[in-house]
Amino acid sequence: MNIYSILLLFILFSYAPGENVCNPGYDVPITIRIIDRDGNVVPGAEVYVTFLYDGSVSPKRYITSKNVTDIGGKASFRIFNNQVYRANIECNVTVEVRLFNRTVLLDRRNVRLDDYYPSYNFIIDAYRVRLRFFVEDRPVTVDRLILYGEYELRNLSYFDGYVTREFWGVAIYNNLVRNFNFTLRNDSLFHISFSKIKYYVSTLDDSKKPIRCNALLNNEMFTINGPTEIESFDSVMRGYVNCSGKIRDVVLTESNNRKEFIFDITPPEISDFRVESFTTNDVLLAVTIYDPNQFASGLDRVMFYRDGQQISPERVSGSYYYRIPNQDANLKIVAIDKEGNIRELEAQFKQIIESKQDRSIPTDTGSKEDPISWFVLIIGIVVLGGIALYIYNMYKSVREE
Repeated sequence: MNIYSILLLFILFSYAPGENVCNPGYDVPITIRIIDRDGNVVPGAEVYVTFLYDGSVSPKRYITSKNVTDIGGKASFRIFNNQVYRANIECNVTVEVRLFNRTVLLDRRNVRLDDYYPSYNFIIDAYRVRLRFFVEDRPVTVDRLILYGEYELRNLSYFDGYVTREFWGVAIYNNLVRNFNFTLRNDSLFHISFSKIKYYVSTLDDSKKPIRCNALLNNEMFTINGPTEIESFDSVMRGYVNCSGKIRDVVLTESNNRKEFIFDITPPEISDFRVESFTTNDVLLAVTIYDPNQFASGLDRVMFYRDGQQISPERVSGSYYYRIPNQDANLKIVAIDKEGNIRELEAQFKQIIESKQDRSIPTDTGSKEDPISWFVLIIGIVVLGGIALYIYNMYKSVREE
């Protein structure tokens, strides 16, 4: 039976008329039956019911009663009221279901005493988990199993029970500690092994060379330098890798135990700073800026300053062009890549006195061949061919004589 069939039964059940027992002095039994999404009964669930005991006093008096479901998933309660008159009477009974003190109720219906039935089904968001413990391939009995940091079981060879979707704990055997942390999507069987699990973390720079970094995994510090092996009893390793202030989150599991991180630690390159053209009034400057290496993060922004004032350049094919007055000035270029690496260049510009024809900023029009140059080349080839033919004929006639 799946969850849709169960919900359909609930809907049909809700339309069947129940008995109205919401009267002063009511005293009725109810049974709460706990099932999972697939309709399986859940033993060991903690069921709490809260109901009004007396609404004729101020403040109103409520009673909360707790019971644990039996092997059939049932918990029984007695609901009663001490009122004499109907004034301030309440007909709702609040139901809460917990596993290991964690609320797991999926179907959050309350029990209504004006539509009373002796038995109710409630669906919870829980899964059946079985744990087995091994040293290598040999089953063992653990000294302690601590679930959710507070529930401790001793001398356990296996665990079989319903737990919450996020299931975590610690198993201890001969002073060996094995942490586990699972996100459940269905009923599961897990083998907790007391042999260390191997994890692999690799840290490389943007040219794919090993780089030394620090890693904090499960509150333990590690040094990572290129491909690095880490051994741990933990079934999940969580934390981060820090390379020169650049941080990457890490989650390693037994089935996904390898991670490679590439860090761009190289700042952009600023090169070929040059004067493209100038007049007596202004100067056209150019500079080439790029982010080197195969796995570079790429340029984020480039800023130009003249005497502390930012100016806007034009970019053409990796070069940046900008005009400034032909006067003495302090220049500064700042290039920042997407990883935050910074390169700065400062220069002092001196006024250019000589005259030179001005040129505009080049554009990416591609290379264009001069048709006259091609014509001259073809004529030259023809002339050379004629000379070669003449020499050959002269040589041939001399030999014949």
